[in-house]
Amino acid sequence: NVGNVIVNGNWVGCSYKEVLACNPKEYNGKGGAVVLTRWIEKMEFVQDMSGCSIDQKVEYTAGSFVGKALT
Repeated sequence: NVGNVIVNGNWVGCSYKEVLACNPKEYNGKGGAVVLTRWIEKMEFVQDMSGCSIDQKVEYTAGSFVGKALT
């Protein structure tokens, strides 16, 4: 479960809806190393701004791969 959780009485994490509100782009595996690096930087920024936990970052990033990036 990657939803918001309570740790030591505080909410931790973000919802998928919060991440989508930042309009993250999917990665299709095209464009080489420079395009991939820029995509990673943008995803990290979106996830940090949304307050995602580590587990959420992994799941939301993996869910952003499409097409050739999945092979």
